[in-house]
Amino acid sequence: MYQSKFIEIVEKLTKSERHQFRKWTQSPIANAREDVAKLVEFVLSKRSITATTVNRKQAFEFIFPGKKFDEQLLRYTMSYATDCLEDFLSYFTWKQSIQPDIILTQTYNQRSLNVLATKQLYKTQALLEQSSLKDSQYYAQTFSLEVLRFDLMSKNKRYDDFNL
Repeated sequence: MYQSKFIEIVEKLTKSERHQFRKWTQSPIANAREDVAKLVEFVLSKRSITATTVNRKQAFEFIFPGKKFDEQLLRYTMSYATDCLEDFLSYFTWKQSIQPDIILTQTYNQRSLNVLATKQLYKTQALLEQSSLKDSQYYAQTFSLEVLRFDLMSKNKRYDDFNL
C-alpha cells in the first residue's frame, strides 16, 4: 500500500490541501463511497506516512471493521480513492484559474441573462488584466472574452462597431 500511486500523491499535498481533500471525500457530490472517505481518513490521520503506519491489514480493518481481509476489495477502494484525489487536484487547479469566470459568463449569456453576463464579463476582464503573466493562455482567454463581448453586444445591434 505504501508504494502506491495514491500514497505518492498524498505525500505531495500541503497541509491545507490535505484538509481540503478530507472535506472533498466527505462530500456526497464529489465522493459517494464511504469506504473511500474512511481510507482517506486512515491515511491522513497518520503523522507521517511510512510502510508501517499505512499497513494494508490495518487499513482494511479501519475501513471494513469485522470483515475478513480481502486484498482485492482494498485495491478497488484505493483505485477509487486515487480517482477521487485526481478529481480533487483537477478541480482545485481549474478553480484557481480564470476559466470558471469565463464559463459563468458563457452560461449567463446562453440563458439570456444579459445584465448578469455583462457584469460578469467586466469582472472577468478586470481579473485577467491583473494577471502579471502574459503568455499564450492569457491571449487565448482574452480572445474568448472578446468573443463573449461580441456575442453580448451584437444581440440586437447590427450596425455598431465591435472590437472583435
